[in-house]
Parts: sequence; C-alpha cells; structure tokens
Amino acid sequence: MPEITYTQALENARRERDDLKRQVVDLSERINRLNATISALATLCGETDPTLRGLTDAIRQVLKKAHPTGLVPTTVKRLLGESGFPVDEHSNPGASIHTILKRLERGGEVRRGTHVDGRVFYVWIDKDGKPKR
Repeated sequence: MPEITYTQALENARRERDDLKRQVVDLSERINRLNATISALATLCGETDPTLRGLTDAIRQVLKKAHPTGLVPTTVKRLLGESGFPVDEHSNPGASIHTILKRLERGGEVRRGTHVDGRVFYVWIDKDGKPKR
C-alpha cells in the first residue's frame, strides 16, 4: 500500500474541511426552513410560538443562554436564526442587532467588552449588576 505524503494529507484535510463547511451551510439552511415550518404549524395548532417575540427579547434570551460567554453581534445573529427567530425577515438584521445591543448596554442589561483582536462582544449582566458567571 503506498504511503501518503504530507502534501497529500494536507490536500485531503483541506478537501474534508471544505466539504464540512458546505454541510454546515446546508444544515443551517435546512434548520431555518424547519423553523419556519414549525412556526407555521404551531400557529395552526393554536400554540404560542416563541419566535413571534420581538427582536430585543430574542436577543436578551440569546445572551442569557450564552452567559457567562460574551457574544459578538454576528454570533448573536447566527444563534437567533438557530433558535427559530425569523432574522431574515428584517431588512438589515445586522444593523438592528448592533443598535439593540448598544441600547441594552446603555440600559445596563449587558456589558460591552473588546477581544484582543478588536472585535466587540456583549455579556448579559445579572440582576445584581455583575456579568453572569
């Protein structure tokens, strides 16, 4: 059996990584479609769908669930979509998320921090004024 070279192993690893990235995108799209289906069916069944809450409340829930980890706005957006919130129904969801996060910071609900690489993140603050741990 021929031995695999480092170059071949590198190519195989890159190919596998690229395949997995495509699968992640496909799964994310499928999850979003299923969330829409679940939302519609829940409405038809007379159930209250948590995805019908407002964007601000949905962001609060994402931040609370993630504590003590701080989240960058793009991660907040991704987690909103994964939770079934119809993010793409907003004309500019990124801008809306940024605006809401800044407003939550001014209101004392979240603390803003900066990663070493310069990216801004937000952490949910507990009732006693401390970031949740």
